[in-house]
Amino acid sequence: QLFNYYFEVCGCHEFAQKLSHNLILDFDTVRDSILNFTKEQIIEAAAFHGNIGESKKTLDHFAAGEQALVFNEADQIKQQLSSLGAAYLEKFKMKFLISAKNKTGSELLASLQKRLKNSAGSTRPQRKRSGANVPALFQRPSMRPMRAV
Repeated sequence: QLFNYYFEVCGCHEFAQKLSHNLILDFDTVRDSILNFTKEQIIEAAAFHGNIGESKKTLDHFAAGEQALVFNEADQIKQQLSSLGAAYLEKFKMKFLISAKNKTGSELLASLQKRLKNSAGSTRPQRKRSGANVPALFQRPSMRPMRAV
């Protein structure tokens, strides 16, 4: 059951397997694991959750909840997220990844446009800076493991 929880949160088999052996949730271990994902692990995890701006019907429950504010945006914003997301995938060979929780489509679009100006080698530093968002992944009440104090 813990394996399913961790896989749903992150979408990476190796991550879920590693953490499912621990009954106590240690955010430092989680953050270190995620921030040290290989490119292949990032792509595996990203494939599970759908794309920013994608229809709610095609997203998993977790991604749909995270993108809740995007669904209220004008179609033009969602179309831009989709088309620029495809451009990002083409340029960086991985999809645009961002913590979308509590962000509007316009905010996500601004971040996507800014990141598209980066070189391919600059995507990893962005991931490192977003490590502070890792604990937010585990704030859902269902099946949440106990946290270490």
